[in-house]
Amino acid sequence: MNILITSPRAPVVLDWMRVFADADKTVLCDSLRFPLAAFAARSNPRVRYCRIPPPRYDFAGYAAAMRGLVAEADFVVPTCEDIFYLAHVPLSESEREKLFMPPRTLLLGLHDKWRFFDYLPRDTAVRLPHTRRLASADDIDWAAAGRSVFKPVYSRFGRRVLVSPRPDALENLHISAAEPWVQQQRIAGKPLCSYAVCERGRVAAQVVYDPMYLVNGSASTYFRRADEPRIHDFVTEFAVKNTFHGQAAFDFIDDGRGIYVIECNPRATSGIHLLAGALSYSGSLKSWQFNPERVQTNAAVSKKMWRLFAWQARREKTCREVWADYAAARDVLADISARDLALSMGELAWIAWRKGIALSDASTADIEWNGDAP
Repeated sequence: MNILITSPRAPVVLDWMRVFADADKTVLCDSLRFPLAAFAARSNPRVRYCRIPPPRYDFAGYAAAMRGLVAEADFVVPTCEDIFYLAHVPLSESEREKLFMPPRTLLLGLHDKWRFFDYLPRDTAVRLPHTRRLASADDIDWAAAGRSVFKPVYSRFGRRVLVSPRPDALENLHISAAEPWVQQQRIAGKPLCSYAVCERGRVAAQVVYDPMYLVNGSASTYFRRADEPRIHDFVTEFAVKNTFHGQAAFDFIDDGRGIYVIECNPRATSGIHLLAGALSYSGSLKSWQFNPERVQTNAAVSKKMWRLFAWQARREKTCREVWADYAAARDVLADISARDLALSMGELAWIAWRKGIALSDASTADIEWNGDAP
């Protein structure tokens, strides 16, 4: 079986490669020169890296490259925001059947922080926060602004999110019909995340986890499995309601009285780090196999980061407690050498410097999708 996995710049691809370890051939494709997971291609003769044009800046070139790669593959796993561009690539029905992703209308709707509520089940224990779409500053509920979270309908890494902002901060926002925002009820509580692999309306595997040790207050680097049946039931109902096919990830907040769903990511997220050792795919049967007893308890993007987070968490935890967390976790980057990691991060740092943007922005600059037609 020949597998195509996109955007090996993301650590999640390392674990998707584990899932398909028995594949005859795995092709990784990205627009970067040194994407993180592509270094595996040098040591594994069954893995090949193919550099392709960036979809955000050269969609025609990207589409042509992807048509060729999809034609050679038996199964395609998109992982990052390139999935939204792949949804626009003209493919035959038989070729599109290879893509492990939902139909374009559903995919794009779930990426929208306002429209995704339309696809959620209403008869579960999970609650929906009060949310309103803003097409101009006139749409803001000023009386509730201090108890609200404001964010663009298309955003990532918590970028541009305002929590209980001052009125003057809202007055400077550029809100329009072309670039809408949402105003969402602020829920104070414990964040939780879920990640599921779904097959045409059936949840093949899922996990709920605590996102811990955050970068920039939003992107977690440590993941601890959690037991939350209400979320499992919610995801199961979501998959059935939408006959969902692909990867579905949700962000929640538990305020102690109920669980609220606040965002959806219809693509790969860090939950795969906990599921990968328990998940496999049969090419002959064209179905997933999942052993819940093998789900990882803890995983960390890199154990080398523990000192950084020991400093950040010094008010809540001791260094010994932080070290204990990291010592108990599987290191996602354990097989990536210091040299390879430096090359990968160095390329992103160069992009950030050249464009005058943050490193996190540089990591998605050429693949992020903000609602524009490619």
